[in-house]
Amino acid sequence: MRNCKALAILLVSLLLLPSCWPFSKKKSTEKEKKATEGWVWSRERRAPRGRGAITYTRRPYALPKEKKEVAKVPVAKPTLPIFFGRLKYRVVVMGFEEEDRSLKGLGEVVAQRFAKLLEESGGVVVIEMKRVQKALKEKVSSLPEDPHALWDCWKAFGVQAVVTGSLRRALVGGEEKRGVVAQVKMEVRLYSTETGTLVRCLHGQNPLFVSQVKGEFSRNKALLKAIDYCLKDLREGILLGLTQLEWTTSVASVKGDHIYINAGRRSGLRLGDEVEVFGPGREVTNPYTGEVLGRVPGEKKAKAKVVAFLGLDSAELLVTEGIGTISAGDMVKLAP
Repeated sequence: MRNCKALAILLVSLLLLPSCWPFSKKKSTEKEKKATEGWVWSRERRAPRGRGAITYTRRPYALPKEKKEVAKVPVAKPTLPIFFGRLKYRVVVMGFEEEDRSLKGLGEVVAQRFAKLLEESGGVVVIEMKRVQKALKEKVSSLPEDPHALWDCWKAFGVQAVVTGSLRRALVGGEEKRGVVAQVKMEVRLYSTETGTLVRCLHGQNPLFVSQVKGEFSRNKALLKAIDYCLKDLREGILLGLTQLEWTTSVASVKGDHIYINAGRRSGLRLGDEVEVFGPGREVTNPYTGEVLGRVPGEKKAKAKVVAFLGLDSAELLVTEGIGTISAGDMVKLAP
């Protein structure tokens, strides 16, 4: 009997013993591998003095995940109205009027920032005000209300419009630590150099939250943020107003069969473009309101094509068909 019992114990021990061998451990399944991927098991922790027990923590601790680089999203450029063609409008931006004495000097800053925004739109070429002052001299003071001064501006530079405005209010409040906010209220006006009339008058005001800034120089930064917000909002209306104007430019000088005009590569002209040259024509007014409706093209003087570009934004034309005598101040249009 004893031998039978001993034999039974031996058999049982032989059956249980392989489960403890290291090489007999079952391979982990794919699911277990994925579940434990990126985890670290803690080491043994000994108990304080006076206790003989050793505890083990079975809870896994996750490793910090690697930060993935987020691709930078390119800033979208302002979209031009659908009516814009490849020819860019030439515009003069005058200084903004300051209705409050506390805003002294801020009108010029607003005009410069608005001129930059218009050029960034891709549909406008801005003519510097210093060039206009040098050419028109005392007539500049009557811009933009005087239609004759606007027409002289077109003859001198081939500009289609003059932009001006007024800064009505600029309020700044708050603390540098908690945050400073600013609110600006302004008006922008667009005048046609051909008719001498007001094309658009727009008003803008920024919400307070868009200008909030903290830290050093926060008052100046908040004010500039408020100004930029207003100008970006008003720019769309000015661009739409420009689409109502016909693109024309003026003849700067003539030498034989070669004509030099106040528009070039920057304005969107291309080599080989065919144009037509007209006399300035006469103004057409509404007899009931006295408002100038436009200018009738004068006699057609020549056909020409673009053969070269000069300077910052000028072009040389070669006459292909001469009909009349061409002189400075004549009107140039792209041939249909």
